[in-house]
Amino acid sequence: MASLDSVRFKIDWAYQHIKALEIELSRHFHGEPRGEIEVDTIIGSLSAEVTPIPSVVPLLIGDCLQNLRSSLDYLVWELVLAAKKKPSKNNQFLICHEVDTFKSQVERGRLNGISDEALIEIERLQPYHCGDKWMQAPLVILDELCNINKHRRLLLTKAEYRGILADLDRNFGNAIKPLIPVGDGATDIGISPPVRDEEEMKTKGQSDLSVVFNEGAVRGEEVCRCLGGLGRVISEWVIPRFERFFE
Repeated sequence: MASLDSVRFKIDWAYQHIKALEIELSRHFHGEPRGEIEVDTIIGSLSAEVTPIPSVVPLLIGDCLQNLRSSLDYLVWELVLAAKKKPSKNNQFLICHEVDTFKSQVERGRLNGISDEALIEIERLQPYHCGDKWMQAPLVILDELCNINKHRRLLLTKAEYRGILADLDRNFGNAIKPLIPVGDGATDIGISPPVRDEEEMKTKGQSDLSVVFNEGAVRGEEVCRCLGGLGRVISEWVIPRFERFFE
């Protein structure tokens, strides 16, 4: 009997990988992703060292992405069953940024067996409807990241500085705690605290980090937030369009 249960299981399993990723990052960075600052300095710059990202991180990211992408292929399989047809190995959920490519893939039997109404819904989801912004379409991002992870290599990530929370201990006893914004991947941060010329200060604290993607359309995007967003697109925007075929 046709059902969306297997589709939702895949999506739920993807969310489990996001939770595991959050736990791993929190454990590794002791709560918030941070780099320790252990530098005494005079007015000029601070330096921070970043703890390397655990090797399991790209594996968890890849597993999450593959489960999200597989949920869409499972959807097509179940749509064929819902139409009282027999699925085949050629069935696949299409993600195309060109109309001709979509038509060509349909002719190859990727959507054979689904109802005409379901085919229309899948066509409406195609990224080419986004025009020149098709590369920013969530389904394209999902497909691109999955292809990199599945066919090429592990996805690239990095720890990126958001800012530094530092204690600037001045010699007359006062202290300030500025949040110093930091650029892309910087490890040396110029500062100008309100102290007198030549006044020496001791600096210690922590730097807020964000683990981000380092390639593709999501370069610079925080990994857990990005994966969660892709999951919501599928669970809250894509799947509801097809629920009527299983009533």
